[in-house]
Amino acid sequence: MLKQPTIRESREFWMFNDRVNRFSDTKVGIPGDKFSLSSITVKKGDTVVIHFYNIEDKGGDNHSFTIYQKPYNNINTVVQPSTNQTITFTAKAPGPFHMSACSINLQ
Repeated sequence: MLKQPTIRESREFWMFNDRVNRFSDTKVGIPGDKFSLSSITVKKGDTVVIHFYNIEDKGGDNHSFTIYQKPYNNINTVVQPSTNQTITFTAKAPGPFHMSACSINLQ
């Protein structure tokens, strides 16, 4: 029986930050941000394209997109307020990989 060839695709995702309603940064001591993507599903060999938009007003917080685990431990992109960045990588290995999107408040 012939093995079917693996079809590699380019998979695009759009991600942006938002605020949690009625959340007090001051009271809780952390930023009240949430992000539109909590997970993505792709196949090994796919090209993954993530368009990350920081919709904060100028002067707001930077946000970052990071994948910590090997073989993706070189993915760490900081997006300044009112800008966007495109993150592109090839899905090299099967399995779950944790991505992190977070606020960065540099003072």
